[in-house]
Amino acid sequence: MRVEKNIRSLSRGIPLGSIFRVWLLFFCCVPATCHSQDGLDVVVVRRHDKPGETLERRGVIHNWRGIELEMETSGTTRRVSNDDIVEVRTIWPEPWTEAELLIRQRRFGAAVDPLQQALAEETRPWAQAILRERLIRIHDLLGQPEPAAEQFLQLLADDPETRLFAAIPLAWNSVTVSARLQQASEKWMASRIPAVRLMGASWLLGTPQRDQATVVLKELSLDIDSKIAHLATAQLWRTEWISADAQMLGRWEQQIERMPGAIRPGPLTQFAAAQERLELFDQAIISLMKVPILYPENLVQSLASLERAAGLLSKQNREQEAARVRAEMSASFPDKTGQN
Repeated sequence: MRVEKNIRSLSRGIPLGSIFRVWLLFFCCVPATCHSQDGLDVVVVRRHDKPGETLERRGVIHNWRGIELEMETSGTTRRVSNDDIVEVRTIWPEPWTEAELLIRQRRFGAAVDPLQQALAEETRPWAQAILRERLIRIHDLLGQPEPAAEQFLQLLADDPETRLFAAIPLAWNSVTVSARLQQASEKWMASRIPAVRLMGASWLLGTPQRDQATVVLKELSLDIDSKIAHLATAQLWRTEWISADAQMLGRWEQQIERMPGAIRPGPLTQFAAAQERLELFDQAIISLMKVPILYPENLVQSLASLERAAGLLSKQNREQEAARVRAEMSASFPDKTGQN
């Protein structure tokens, strides 16, 4: 409730300030990107007996797949739920240090090569997954869906229940699908793996194969995996927002509230598009601003949402606020705004 109130305040003229400094810190310091100081892996976990407090587990992480992390501490094997993990510190390949600095400097394109070098040097599957997730996010931001998809496919192959599923590169914004991407998407859509089919249908929805993609997305909207079902349904909103009415908006809002937070950014952009069509401009701005504020790790949707929010602010003659948004965008996404 407090977050919603703060977002509403932002939409009414309070300076945007350091939104992107917050999300850049988040992007660089989410669990498992920090460095260990003594050679051991460190897992910081929430204490159930003392809410609000944490404790450190030191040892060696052997596995981090699906819903839990497995580590050895003093000869004892411990399993820690993903929900209880606050932070993980470990030793990273040297190129990660360079990549992390470039990310902090907002030089996302320049960070790709050192990230790939770090991935080549890293031998631990659980650490490789983290590096792949970084590459997916950055390739997606840079408009490179094919290498983003290649990394996601490997992520999925290594861990079908990956906790990093929300990094799946889907088409939410207006994009031109190249012949090569269309060919790859056709192959993905023919897969037996729901997540891969979802990715293929997503990129084909804006092509002459829209009808086939729609059929697949409708099938996937009934998938037993709720993440797949939610995202497939929201992908269909890309074809429905133009005719949305108040009743449809109510249904969409309820579905977004049922979604895990990590997969909400894309659906929120489609929800905002429908709100804008109905001239609910303030509400659309709030929906768009939720993305960079609440889900900063989603780089591509953060940028897209702020571009659209700035446009809506201009439509309402709120030029000072629009200018602040655009200034933050230029400072935070120089690769995409020509300020690099």
